[in-house]
Amino acid sequence: MRRVVIILAFLMLFVSAVQADWSGATADRHISYFSSGYQMARFPRIVAGPEGNLYCVWRQGQTLQSYELYFGRSTDNGVTWSSETIDVMISADDGQNVASVGDKPFGMATDSQGNIFIVWAEDLHEIPEVQEIMLLKSTDQGQTWIHSNSDFNISFDGAPDNDAFDPDIAVDNNDDIYVVWHQRPVSDTSEIHISISTDAGDTWSGTGADRYISYRSGHIASNPHIAVAPNNDIYVVWDEKTDPDDITSYKILYGKSTDAGATFNSETADQPTSTAIRSSGDAYMVIDPSGNIHVTWQATRATASPFLYEIFYTGSTDGGATWSGLAGPQLVDFGADDGSSAWNQALAVNSNGDLIAVWNETPINFDDAEAWAGYSTDGGLTWSGNNEPELISFPDGHGAYNPDIAVGAGDTLFVVWNEGVASSGYYDIHLSIGDTLAGGTTDIREQVVLPGQVALHQNHPNPFNATTAIEFTLSEPQSVTLTVYDLLGKVVCLLLEEERPAGIHRITFDAADLPSGIYFYRLKGEDRAENRRMLLLK
Repeated sequence: MRRVVIILAFLMLFVSAVQADWSGATADRHISYFSSGYQMARFPRIVAGPEGNLYCVWRQGQTLQSYELYFGRSTDNGVTWSSETIDVMISADDGQNVASVGDKPFGMATDSQGNIFIVWAEDLHEIPEVQEIMLLKSTDQGQTWIHSNSDFNISFDGAPDNDAFDPDIAVDNNDDIYVVWHQRPVSDTSEIHISISTDAGDTWSGTGADRYISYRSGHIASNPHIAVAPNNDIYVVWDEKTDPDDITSYKILYGKSTDAGATFNSETADQPTSTAIRSSGDAYMVIDPSGNIHVTWQATRATASPFLYEIFYTGSTDGGATWSGLAGPQLVDFGADDGSSAWNQALAVNSNGDLIAVWNETPINFDDAEAWAGYSTDGGLTWSGNNEPELISFPDGHGAYNPDIAVGAGDTLFVVWNEGVASSGYYDIHLSIGDTLAGGTTDIREQVVLPGQVALHQNHPNPFNATTAIEFTLSEPQSVTLTVYDLLGKVVCLLLEEERPAGIHRITFDAADLPSGIYFYRLKGEDRAENRRMLLLK
């Protein structure tokens, strides 16, 4: 019989205060229009404009219909969205699909004037198996779109045997625009290409001829991501299979331009940022206010099936001259030791230089995923996700995938992802809002819990076998429940359901009768609920 020992204690304990208190962890919130005609809405991207608006774009369609780009905006810091009550298609409805190769198959950015730019790869049905890079532009905060009636190509279309995929976009301090993608000729391996506009997107350098910025070594280069440093240097990262016959040879490479894209140091030689890890891919980069470069990506260290993925980090504090990832793998998430697989990561940095990584994570049996976050307040040296990743999405078993993140007004965090609609097999777009991070280590008795709120703390020890302590703080007396769930959302134990006084409370959870695995515990007060994850290892 499972024992539940309840101990009320006011203890001088130290816990990590780095968390964002995500709104989406307690209830679903979708920002795409959910109509009776089910849609497949996937791969959302989100950015914050200079005026404080939030913009989100995603790919949406149905079977036997073309997939196009849909858009939503919020002018009140994420409270309401234009896309909640009506579908807003912004790409030309021409029967040609918005391509979906890669985890981030299109990009979005804004310039200092508030203009919005979106790039994507589109299938050209009149030329089988050919994709080119297209652009949309809005000069009125997303209310209308230039090129929404007919495609506007910014890649070179003079070689119809080339496939262009996975574009990303960035705008520099002079409002010059840079778009990168990988492109694969039929008879060659893919390389990283670039197109540049110096006139607000009206004309593009890449339409006249192909321009490579990766070293043409015969290796497979793909999935580029681009960012601009405070000094206006341009950085691009991508994954590359450095040995064509060895899947474990994937590395994250980079290119740097100090002359507005005229030249890149990657054009004449490979520039690694990491050691080789099997199937490394989908690198995501941000540059903090001090000019330090931060990159996350997904890879697997498994040598046999199941190939569980983990999230890794590399960084540079000297403009790319040296990289932390060259010393060996550094994890952002908990790792695959618990039988989970983490992938589809994204990265953001706030005004203090704190790093916020998000990803979706699936258990070993590949049941539906949820969205998680991990934080670094020391420039990437350590990550909270190694020990206590924070749940972003509501664990209802519907499956949360492809998260993206933006930092908005007041350093508020916004994460979007696509989530399954019950058991329909379709997806809509969900949102979770996180508070500003509070870094450092805090005496638990000194943590501020606002009136009427509850604070659920990470269990200790974690991982555990077979008992662990769960603590929570109440700002005032109230009725609370503390429940443990398995990965499928099934209740495995009701730990507490009673009135409790204000203060810090400790509950000892005895899991002697449960199998090893990931479990969630949920504290619900009268007006608020919080969730956390724990790992039982026997």
